[in-house]
Amino acid sequence: MNQDFVTWVGQGRVADRSQEYLAPSDRGVIMLRRRFLQDLERLKEGKDPKGIVRDPAKNRAIELPVAERKNFIDGFSRADMMRDPFNRRNLQGYIFQTGQPPEVREAFLAAMGFTQAELEPEPAAFDPLAPAPRSV
Repeated sequence: MNQDFVTWVGQGRVADRSQEYLAPSDRGVIMLRRRFLQDLERLKEGKDPKGIVRDPAKNRAIELPVAERKNFIDGFSRADMMRDPFNRRNLQGYIFQTGQPPEVREAFLAAMGFTQAELEPEPAAFDPLAPAPRSV
């Protein structure tokens, strides 16, 4: 999420586009700007811009397939979180929390009702077909 804010704030001031030269490869930019300008004209005329749906029967969300939707809505029990490899891995270290200070990590785990010791990866089961560890 932090990168979203960096992108938003990092854009700086609105650029003066009146003097820019758009090449043929910028056709998509031109089309999009024309669309925005047409929508502004429609608003001036008291009309809706494209993409506005006012009929509640037609203006509804399309439910897309999401793995574990019920669990994301209703939540996971503590036992389920520890048992499920995906959830357990996220508790062990969520990628977007990389670099967070240790006290923040500890506060997060405390709020979730876990300790770091509980989340340590379980030792790998013995695999008789795995190569033997090399001695140095």
